[in-house]
Amino acid sequence: MAVIPESLIAVLTITMAVGTKTMAKGHVIVRKMQALEAVGGVTNICSDKTGTLTQGKMIARKAFIPGLEDVVSIQDTSSPFDPTSGTATIGNTIVDGGMVEESKPLEQFLDAIALCNLSVVRRNDDLSMSSEKPTENWSASGEPTEIALQVLAMRFGHGKPSLIDSGNWDLLAEHPFDSTLKRMTVIYKNIHTNTIEAFMKGAGEVVVPTLNIPEKQKDAILNRVERLAGEGLRVLCVARKTISPGGKFDTSNRADVESQMNFLGLVGLYDPPRPETFEAVRKCKVAGVKVHMLTGDHIRTATAIAHEVGIISPAMPAAQAATMVMTAGQFDALSEDEIDKLEALPLVIARCSPATKVRMVEALHRRRAFCVMTGDGVNDSPALKRADVGIAMGLSGSDVAKDASDLVLTDDNFASIVRAVEEGRRLFDNIQKVGSPPS
Repeated sequence: MAVIPESLIAVLTITMAVGTKTMAKGHVIVRKMQALEAVGGVTNICSDKTGTLTQGKMIARKAFIPGLEDVVSIQDTSSPFDPTSGTATIGNTIVDGGMVEESKPLEQFLDAIALCNLSVVRRNDDLSMSSEKPTENWSASGEPTEIALQVLAMRFGHGKPSLIDSGNWDLLAEHPFDSTLKRMTVIYKNIHTNTIEAFMKGAGEVVVPTLNIPEKQKDAILNRVERLAGEGLRVLCVARKTISPGGKFDTSNRADVESQMNFLGLVGLYDPPRPETFEAVRKCKVAGVKVHMLTGDHIRTATAIAHEVGIISPAMPAAQAATMVMTAGQFDALSEDEIDKLEALPLVIARCSPATKVRMVEALHRRRAFCVMTGDGVNDSPALKRADVGIAMGLSGSDVAKDASDLVLTDDNFASIVRAVEEGRRLFDNIQKVGSPPS
């Protein structure tokens, strides 16, 4: 370099080009060249849970429905999209379609999770391509959570297509899921009974306060939510409200629609961690990179998965454990000074909102940390922009998130982020070797 300094440009260009090609093979698309080298210097990775640390393929595992003697359990499911895969039991009794028709509470619960749902689950028309595995005959589109609920309803013949085809249900209005409200509501007219029905699903701590039941029952439901979440399940609360014919009801008034609901049940969904995640997290620890999980899930669910993938260690000191796992409400309630006084920033933040992600990035920057932030929604854009390296999800991410990012993961896999960091460090070492004099 000292003899021919002009060659530095050629060396940098070739090294960057080779690095970009290598990253593309590792499922990482480089949108901004400066991120290629920068990603090698990260000290902290802030990652989503669903679909990144986990497989993003939700399977309904358990359902608690008042009126049934025992919990509904779904076992031995080999495909998340196949309603015929696995068996459903209440206690020791296998559930079939006939049993559903005899149980009004179960039927109402299934109608609610099928209608308050935007996913589509279908059997593939072209079966010639399938192998011996019947699970390959099913496909789905939509949010993994909603797909799992739709599959559960279809298992008992109460899927949305069959309900709509019956001609009994006419959609009047929809209040979509919101990341701050954490619930979704739809309003249908039941042609058969000539009533208006509102169906709602959402996070337990959000839906339960709106229920038309005594406080003691609300506490009992929230305790059951805690127990299910402690098993690593994402728990949703399902509710319904019936409006008599002629009753005054403004479908556009969300607050009015979502008040005084009747409790229908809880459903626990399991999203298994990716097999390669544990090893990828271990590599980060060895390389001196801290991994933080920022998720919208319940704190017990997030903690259980964080233990499974190795983000939280069982040997963690008790003094640190109190601040290692926090809810977004607890974290946002702290002032900047209080956050800076923490011995270490939380490794898990549950019920995380896009605004919390921005606060986390700023807290890391105040500690002179160099951070990666992942995101997929439109609301994640400010955090992706603010982070040193913003990484968007290629499969589930919005176009707005991709535009705001520096790198895009084509497989939405946490292990690909680790490979990108490895490649960034290798790239930096190669450039240093070229620029340093021979020994």
